[in-house]
Amino acid sequence: MLWKKPAKATDRAGTGQRGRVAAIITFDLAMLIELAIAMYRANAHSSDFTGVFLGTFLALFIPTQFLWWYVRTKILSQPSEQQGDDGSVVGGERL
Repeated sequence: MLWKKPAKATDRAGTGQRGRVAAIITFDLAMLIELAIAMYRANAHSSDFTGVFLGTFLALFIPTQFLWWYVRTKILSQPSEQQGDDGSVVGGERL
């Protein structure tokens, strides 16, 4: 090849860039599903649309946000390490 591929970045938990992207996509999809469920339930109770929508959406939204906060701080915030060609670690901590 004309160029060398960069070393694959992984962190201590074993999740690399793909794991981070997968986590973001998963939580985005969860938010869309929660929104769809809240709209469906609110549409069934059209006399109190706003109350049912907010009650359902917030009941689903708050636990998801706590879970996202936990995943982001405990799992995805591990310092990423990148190994060079000779096996040495290049750039250990993120700021």
